[in-house]
Amino acid sequence: MSLMNSAVAIHVTKICKEHEDGGGTPGGDMGGKLRPTMWWTVLYLPGMFAGMVGLMSLVVQNFHIEALKILTVVFYTIVGFGIMVGLLSIVIGRMRKPRYESIDRKETVQQGLGGLIISVMIYTVLAAFYGDWALGLMTDNLIGLPSGDYRALYWLYFTAKRLPMFSM
Repeated sequence: MSLMNSAVAIHVTKICKEHEDGGGTPGGDMGGKLRPTMWWTVLYLPGMFAGMVGLMSLVVQNFHIEALKILTVVFYTIVGFGIMVGLLSIVIGRMRKPRYESIDRKETVQQGLGGLIISVMIYTVLAAFYGDWALGLMTDNLIGLPSGDYRALYWLYFTAKRLPMFSM
């Protein structure tokens, strides 16, 4: 995720610089020039799913921790409900008869797919929280403070991860 954030920051900075050098004023969408930067987020999805698969193997090994059980049940209940709402909206949109002549069936299916996409977006955000909390519960370090020999490495990583913010 850090590499993706860095790529987005560098891409946006390059576009903004070219826009300002061409006499444009900073701010806004700049006539749609920033839209291609959204494609970097596509890289986040495979990494997030791969990370969740790896995390679940750790969760299964440490499922004896009661708080981890509760967290996992709550997380997958929320995610499952969101996916069910998304799929249900597609089915209802497909079966529903349009109320008005101006609305066609294709538009209702697109709205249903939009609901499914929103469900996946919510899953990606919740997966990040779940991953942090699950790892914190497994290591008995919910706050995530570094300890021992890894302290210098932690702060080096912490600093390097935030460097792209200064490119703006």
